[in-house]
Amino acid sequence: MPGPKEGDVEKRPPRTGDDLGASLGELVGALDWRADRRAIGDARVGCLAWLYRACRDLVGRAVAARVPGAERTAEAIEALPERARARLFVAPETAYRVIARWSDVRSLLWLGEAAEAELAILGTPASEPRWTALGDRYLPAGVSGADLESGGVDAAGIDAAAEFDPTRPYAAPTLGSIVVDYVSPQALAVRGPNGFVDGAPSCAAARTALRKLRAAEHLIAGVGEGVASFVDRGIATLVLRSERASGAIGSSSMPEYLGRAVCWNADLPAADIGELAGQLVHEAIHGHAYRLELDAPFVVESDGALDRLRVTSPWSGRALPVHSYLHACFVWYGLASFWLAVVERQHAPPETAFPHLVRAARGFAVDLVDRLGGARVAVAPPVLETIAFMERSMRAASARSGWLASALCDTASGTA
Repeated sequence: MPGPKEGDVEKRPPRTGDDLGASLGELVGALDWRADRRAIGDARVGCLAWLYRACRDLVGRAVAARVPGAERTAEAIEALPERARARLFVAPETAYRVIARWSDVRSLLWLGEAAEAELAILGTPASEPRWTALGDRYLPAGVSGADLESGGVDAAGIDAAAEFDPTRPYAAPTLGSIVVDYVSPQALAVRGPNGFVDGAPSCAAARTALRKLRAAEHLIAGVGEGVASFVDRGIATLVLRSERASGAIGSSSMPEYLGRAVCWNADLPAADIGELAGQLVHEAIHGHAYRLELDAPFVVESDGALDRLRVTSPWSGRALPVHSYLHACFVWYGLASFWLAVVERQHAPPETAFPHLVRAARGFAVDLVDRLGGARVAVAPPVLETIAFMERSMRAASARSGWLASALCDTASGTA
């Protein structure tokens, strides 16, 4: 019997314009990297609560419909204590299964298995091998959390990246509370920009990437607790992948995988510390913005014509879909503010920080809202107002710095 349809997911009441404006104000306020932004953390808690309610509702319907495996899944989830349940619902794969793939009965079964993995960590061994939803723990059949000490990370848990052995427990390395995943089934299923499933990095490559990511983490922490906390909360799982055909360095995230960032070729020499720090900040901003959009979309009217529209990014020069362009405005504002803070606090050599700052700030020399053209009518008014505010704010910041103002003027005149 089929499970509930995606359309059956419980919807949160839509936000008013004032509510969205306030949330965007909190987000942009966080992006100046100066203050304690507990409101951003509260938004993540609200997102987790919504996912749990939606999941409980869907599982309940599946139980009522006598879908095979539904009762086992329901029992496993309800048996989880609060902290373990939070781990399950902060996982990007859980968000994907609940929001985008619920009509597939395999999602129901997967959720039950992930809940059983959390129970195994707490001391109730599963009868079959289990991966956690976060991809940070693997337990063979009959193994409990007490056996994880012999798993994949070394005693310090710093640079370890062990070969995965399905006969032994495994624990993934972390950056703060961010899981660094390159071996779980969730990580191995990630598709790259070319549309194909890219290769998992070797252990040597993963160790190299981890060392550099820790240096990037140190650079971020040096700017202040605000940005470090923002990144830690914005990204739940960082997936490492290899894409050797092009050798391109990059990162990405997707709205249906709330809190997942994917990083390609971080071990290669071209992926320097500044680039990786920028990737972490970049994807964390996407993560927080996607959570806001769970019940307050930036694009309020979408049809086939809008989907075909493209807006040229003043940062990359690429023609972007409208939604991607809106996100880019927030991302580059956060990056410009980050690198400006790095420069002001002399936390990195000038040759590291200046190129990143100029690249991020120069896009604000143009009228970002005007670039939307006719697509403006489909964008939530508070989003347009916030983008205009970010533009004014960055221009004011550049005016306080002679060399940065000069770079922005060169861009506006077409010489940069």
